[in-house]
Amino acid sequence: MKRFLMIAAMGFGLNLFAAPEDAQAQSGGMGTRGARQPMFLQRNLTPRTSQDFSVIVATSGGKSVSGILNLTWVVVNYDLGHYEIEPEKVKEIQFTAAKPDQVMIVGPRGAMVEGTIITTTGAEIAGIVMVDNWKLRTDLGILTLDAQGLKSLSFKGKAPEPPLNATKPQPAPPEAKPAPIETQSPVDKK
Repeated sequence: MKRFLMIAAMGFGLNLFAAPEDAQAQSGGMGTRGARQPMFLQRNLTPRTSQDFSVIVATSGGKSVSGILNLTWVVVNYDLGHYEIEPEKVKEIQFTAAKPDQVMIVGPRGAMVEGTIITTTGAEIAGIVMVDNWKLRTDLGILTLDAQGLKSLSFKGKAPEPPLNATKPQPAPPEAKPAPIETQSPVDKK
């Protein structure tokens, strides 16, 4: 009697099939040849140093917040393929409002949202934008942006770099008042 094992091929779907226990598995990394995975999961981003950018974020609920966003690339899948755009060449990202029945694809690297990237030259690139777990540094702290509620993200330029020896200014010490000087000796007070 032969035993059977269940083997799972993980992608964005789960394919289960039975195979004899002594069958050899053949794997090639993330997923199988027939599995359909979004391009974001198939590629590693081109190495590049991340930079801070001043941005204004607007939500579909009508709220906005400004702060500093640290980015390496702005990534979009569109008609011609996978595009890694340098953030300094992006003027604005306009996000398409999700339909109520639309399922958002969320993975370990973030969420995929429909949108249009408008570059500093005026070109528009419409496709699926990768919101790579973006964290906005504000005056109050760190805000992790909710990809579902985004309406737009406007780039205002590179954030100013803090000085190398940046420390909080220390308050000036209070002025010390000298102790009163006695002009009479204790012997004279009789």
